[in-house]
Amino acid sequence: MNHYVCIWRRLLPNVVLCIAVAVFTLTIVPGAQPAERKVSVIGSSRIYEDVTNARNAALEEGLLSAVELVALDIIPQQCLKENFEVISEILYSHREDFTQGFQVLKEINTGSYYHLLIRSTVSADKIMSMIRETGVFETSEKLPRLLLLVAEKDTGQPSFRYWWQAPENGFKQTPAVEAIQNIMRKQGYPVIQPQALDRDQILAGLPPKAGLSADEAITLGMRADAQVVIFGKARAEPISNRMESKLKSVKGIISLSAVTVGSREPVTSLEKTATAADPDLREACREVLSNVGRLAGEALSERISQAWQDQARQTEQLEIHVKGKGNILKHLVGFRKVLRQTSGVTRFQTRSLSGNEALLVLDYEGSARQLADQLVLTPFEGFGIDIYELTGTMIRVKLISDKTITETELTPN
Repeated sequence: MNHYVCIWRRLLPNVVLCIAVAVFTLTIVPGAQPAERKVSVIGSSRIYEDVTNARNAALEEGLLSAVELVALDIIPQQCLKENFEVISEILYSHREDFTQGFQVLKEINTGSYYHLLIRSTVSADKIMSMIRETGVFETSEKLPRLLLLVAEKDTGQPSFRYWWQAPENGFKQTPAVEAIQNIMRKQGYPVIQPQALDRDQILAGLPPKAGLSADEAITLGMRADAQVVIFGKARAEPISNRMESKLKSVKGIISLSAVTVGSREPVTSLEKTATAADPDLREACREVLSNVGRLAGEALSERISQAWQDQARQTEQLEIHVKGKGNILKHLVGFRKVLRQTSGVTRFQTRSLSGNEALLVLDYEGSARQLADQLVLTPFEGFGIDIYELTGTMIRVKLISDKTITETELTPN
């Protein structure tokens, strides 16, 4: 049965209808991602003959819903969309491992249904660790490293603010840039942090100014080891408010361009506007700049992703179909580690994972036969491999739970 299909389904009469209550209590180390999350969910199970079975079903599916809620919140949307099959299987197969504890706060037997209000503690760390082991986050390798070069100005400031200006100006993160960063990170983009850069090295020979040319932005991007630079300006300016004189109305405008550092080719350009009103002018400016940043981030995320995928499609990809006896996750992790270290493999992802089978897609600087030859000569820890079929762009591999066995029987092209 394909659990990854039914994991989200609540349609059959003997399956629980779970309604998630969006209540999160975080147990965090300041500045870090939450290690554990407390989630409240409501589970409802139809009662047939045995009330105990109905209660157990409500509890089981309620705890699964809690795991799903946390996963949806912490996994980048782009990664989730591209690897839904794999992630769904992981959440279903290891749901008990992710649940650290729970408490039934309230339960009701209506005669036809059994309802539970459950407070569950879910380990976000374990979810992310398990998913990383399968390699689905390496999809993010298809997303470029970004450097944001956005100058920002609100109505109360005499000039633009930007991180590459003189250090003594005391730069603080600006609303538009913060909104763009949040969107990009949620989508799985690696965003370079300016505070982690050597300012003297990065800014050498470049006069600090708000309006950067494409060449200047690319130079900064090269020095910061970025793959795409996003540069431009965001500003807030006052506008008249005819409806309510006590409110201060402002208009936000952001104009950005994205350029590939390596090829120096433009990716996209855009302009977004928004308005906001508040009795406090500074709060109105903060809100409108955050709004235009969010709009720009959403648009840039889609456009850059599409451009990067189009570029990746220009290179030939190989498929490795992996199978084995029982759950192959443990040996698959080891197999992937070897692939990662194999010469000529530039990037790869786990396209699908279901019980005893998986599909890996990778970019390799060579042919499928050359890669197979390398794998046959590579020792694996705790298991062996049997390459039993080989075509132009596809390799079929069987994982064998015996490290003394490494066989290959190649089917001619």
